Amino acid sequence: MTSDPRKRIEAAAANAPRRVSKGETMIRNRIAPGVILGVLVTVTVRQIETNTVQSTVTGGEGQYFLPNLRPGTYELTAELSSFAPTKQDLVLRVGQDLTVNFTMKVGSVTEAIDVVAKSVPVETQSTLATVITNKQIDDLPTIARNFSALATLSPGATTSNTTGTGQGTGVSISGQRPFTNGIIVDGASNQMQFYGRQANDFPQDWIQEFQVLTNSFSAEYGQAAGGILNVITRSGANTMNGRGYGFFRDDRLDGPPFAGRYDASRQPIFLDSTPAFNQQRWGGFLGGPVVKDKMFYFAGIERLDLTSSDVLGITDYWRQSVSPTVIPTGEKETVGIGKVDVNVNQKNRAYFRYTNTHRRDLNVGGTSPGAAAPLETLEARQTFGGPLWNVLGNWTTTLSNTTFNELLVTYGVNKPWILSNLAGGLGGSELLAAAGYNTTTGNPTGKFARISYPGANFGATSFTGLEGEGNLFVIDNFSLVRGRHQFKLGGIIARQEMYMDVEAAHKGSWGFTQDRAFNINDPASYPTSFSGNIGSGQAYPAIWNPSAYAQDTWQVTNNVTLNLGARYDLDLTPTSVNPYVDPYNQRIVARLGGTAPLQPSVADKNNVSPRLGVVWVPARDRRTTLRSSFGIYYDQNHWNFTDIYLNETLLALRRISLNANTQANNPFWTPSNTAAGIAQMRAFLAKSFPGYPDLSGLPFPGETILGVQPNYRRHAERPRRLRAHADR
Repeated sequence: MTSDPRKRIEAAAANAPRRVSKGETMIRNRIAPGVILGVLVTVTVRQIETNTVQSTVTGGEGQYFLPNLRPGTYELTAELSSFAPTKQDLVLRVGQDLTVNFTMKVGSVTEAIDVVAKSVPVETQSTLATVITNKQIDDLPTIARNFSALATLSPGATTSNTTGTGQGTGVSISGQRPFTNGIIVDGASNQMQFYGRQANDFPQDWIQEFQVLTNSFSAEYGQAAGGILNVITRSGANTMNGRGYGFFRDDRLDGPPFAGRYDASRQPIFLDSTPAFNQQRWGGFLGGPVVKDKMFYFAGIERLDLTSSDVLGITDYWRQSVSPTVIPTGEKETVGIGKVDVNVNQKNRAYFRYTNTHRRDLNVGGTSPGAAAPLETLEARQTFGGPLWNVLGNWTTTLSNTTFNELLVTYGVNKPWILSNLAGGLGGSELLAAAGYNTTTGNPTGKFARISYPGANFGATSFTGLEGEGNLFVIDNFSLVRGRHQFKLGGIIARQEMYMDVEAAHKGSWGFTQDRAFNINDPASYPTSFSGNIGSGQAYPAIWNPSAYAQDTWQVTNNVTLNLGARYDLDLTPTSVNPYVDPYNQRIVARLGGTAPLQPSVADKNNVSPRLGVVWVPARDRRTTLRSSFGIYYDQNHWNFTDIYLNETLLALRRISLNANTQANNPFWTPSNTAAGIAQMRAFLAKSFPGYPDLSGLPFPGETILGVQPNYRRHAERPRRLRAHADR
């Protein structure tokens, strides 16, 4: 049957990588000018893998809206009485906003279905984003099987060389520090607020795909001044699908490494043999139907057993007495995931996910895995790791053809302990108890005290205990379509609790300026400095943090789209320390008199984040896009700042810092004879080494106070960027 030019329905097409629901996608359409209005077309989309069906009808202007679709392969069908049905196959990516071209011809429902050409991708969002597909994740190698390493495939994302607490996500986006990025997995944060790094590990085999938002993201995203990794995990389908894998390596593939020292001619010395190295990583997943077309499961597990070594770079003086000089290290980690997707009915869908990461890094030097520690002897090292788990539930509802809602609740616990080798696997308050520590004289025996020489470090590691957190998030997103406007409103209520049970200088930390074993009869071997902290290192502050946003995607014309939005984050994390301020002030005033040295912390309440973007598609072929955007972005407050303020100030009854070589920290200092003052200070320290010094023997009162009022400010990026970005 030929088409009647007086009776046809057409639609303009566009495609934008815009996140509609974190980790999900959307299809939409509207009637082009000059077509018949008021005709209701039934539009149905069916996911091929799960046979999940979602339907709607067009509005009075011919527009339709199908949000909250999981990425995958779909069949889109449009039906109208007296017209031949029209079908198109689509592949939807994470965070994608897709508008589809189709033409319906007059005919009967028994006629063959027209399969129209694929739509042309067109950017209608000002966000700069790259999708890392499932094929890329499966095919491209990564060293640690960590999907986030593939984020560097996105323009503007680079690998960061930062280690330790500043490592964050390990990826710098748009030149920002790694801990300022946001990590969203299945719609909720997977970020340790303490350091901005990933909480639970997700092996790349579990990842369906992910999106890297490098700039100008919408108001739906917040508390990230860098970029966003928007990740979705795999789900089960009607067809059972599984995978098993293993990666193995041992020292037979390696040569002897650098020994950490040089010979007399300044040539590097290598070990005589290759240190032990063995890595065994194995895992797998399985997914399939519980009830066909209705309920699906996905489960996975991965195990890593790594045996390695660190070659010490200690000086020859200590090399004669220290053993071993090649430190065995390793990592043992087991991660698991269980996930269930449920099609309750055509209007309601849900999924539930549980993840667990149990990790142990052995003989770590410093306070974080990966940090270089050539001077850390075996006793000065620590075990790092612990349980990290998360449970998540999502419920998506179609309220009408133009209104939709998504509710998500998630709770996670992160408890990575730092446990001292010398203390037999103890850390924090347990280590101090075993040392006989008290809040009157500190650590009088010096058991487990930190001892640092220029060429080697001994005693317990510099920091032990727990810096963890428990996070509850309740998230709701509501979508509404009105004509050419697509509105989205949302809010987050977060309860975030910090777990702090730490000790740093509590056990005592001693410094020497030359490599010479201590001998009370040898003044040249006396220590030069001491630092200590008398007080508690335990606190569990909690706070409620609300956020809200509103945004509008306004298609002004078929070629011009405005992205308007605003976000407000009330981050009260700095105020979580306030219950400890008054007790601190009372202690100080009672002991010394005067006025209170500290004031309660005040959180910023003006963190309004406007977002504005314009997208222009100038050419008829819709293959060129010009974008311009403006936005203000705030990072979240991280718990490590709260931890430092509590540990080093609010919970400290006394901080001791003595140094023979500095006038400010040496009460024996004599300007006319500095050598004599230095010798007196070193002799004073030697009397009690390795226990806490008796401050009553100092020539000044043992009470000194330094009040510091922290000025909490969140890092803010205010990009005012005009882009003429052409995609061909």
